[in-house]
Amino acid sequence: MTSTQQNPSSDLLRDGMHKANALSALLQEELALLTAGDLDSFEALQSRKAEVLESLSALMPTLSGEVPIEDGSDVDATVALIDDIKEVLATCRDAHLKNAILIDRKIEATRSEEHTSELQSPMYLVCRLLLEKK
Repeated sequence: MTSTQQNPSSDLLRDGMHKANALSALLQEELALLTAGDLDSFEALQSRKAEVLESLSALMPTLSGEVPIEDGSDVDATVALIDDIKEVLATCRDAHLKNAILIDRKIEATRSEEHTSELQSPMYLVCRLLLEKK
């Protein structure tokens, strides 16, 4: 958007608030799926999350202040709604970071388990015995 564009309508901002709350719910669901280890459902959830993020991206110029809010009768309500959306998105950011940490821990645990399994495999034991005999 450029500075010559109109303020987002109240309907657009209300829809943005709805989408921000939907993103929050998806991130909570994502955490539950990660915790349960349901990676198939987690993967299926990603397309829904991407759709919500795409629709929210249209509001970024307004949320970032790139598009100034013009004076009018409902400026206070518009500013309050923008602040509410920003607050929900901040909690979404924190939830996303929490989920990313959990994903990283699960990947590390899987790598560690794979390494331990490799060390205990018959092939590894035979190789180790052969090297010890040399």
